[in-house]
Amino acid sequence: MPAVAGPTTLGAILSDYTNEVEGALPSEQREVLPQLFRHLARVEDGGRRIVKRRCRPVDVGDRAPRIALRERPIEARLLTALDDPAEGVELAHEILLQAWPSLRSWLAAYGTHLVVRDDVERLRAGGAPRLEGWLLERALDLADEASELLDEAQMALVQRSREEYRGFLRREANAVAERAAACIEEGDCATAIPLFLEVLRSTPRSRHPMTSLALSTLYEAWRSLRELRVIET
Repeated sequence: MPAVAGPTTLGAILSDYTNEVEGALPSEQREVLPQLFRHLARVEDGGRRIVKRRCRPVDVGDRAPRIALRERPIEARLLTALDDPAEGVELAHEILLQAWPSLRSWLAAYGTHLVVRDDVERLRAGGAPRLEGWLLERALDLADEASELLDEAQMALVQRSREEYRGFLRREANAVAERAAACIEEGDCATAIPLFLEVLRSTPRSRHPMTSLALSTLYEAWRSLRELRVIET
């Protein structure tokens, strides 16, 4: 009686097989393979579980390399074409999320971004006017680091939220600077200095707007009250 392949053996076989299929792809298709990966999986339970996702034709687009990229995995039975062509394709089995090495590596690198993408889509579909707080910060990271994961509607929501947030920060910076200017006018520099430091960018990644003359004004011993009111250039 032949031995039955265990999970570990099956995983190793699938790993070798997916590498073989991937290696046989033309170079231009291998280069765009991550663009297919991003539509084949989604995260659930706050990133604790990864499940397969349907990749619709509109997700892949109409460029020839991307269309051809779907066909070879279908022939190799890594992807399954769904009965309704509009629904596209999906992974042939959940085990491929772990057994396909390049897919697994991509998911490890972009898993957090996928959580954020799904949260953005949930709020967008629910009609949310903007993103706020932690989700906005993570969505801005996503837009900066992996914008290709967002579709046009999702990116529009992120960009609109970014502009509204910047406007809020500018108004906040102006208000703080006005308080600092008033403190200097009263001779209270000890209070004014921390106020100006509050609106200066503390780290290179800070999203707070950079004040234009606050720091130089501090170093120049408050030469001009007018300079203290100039926040944006």
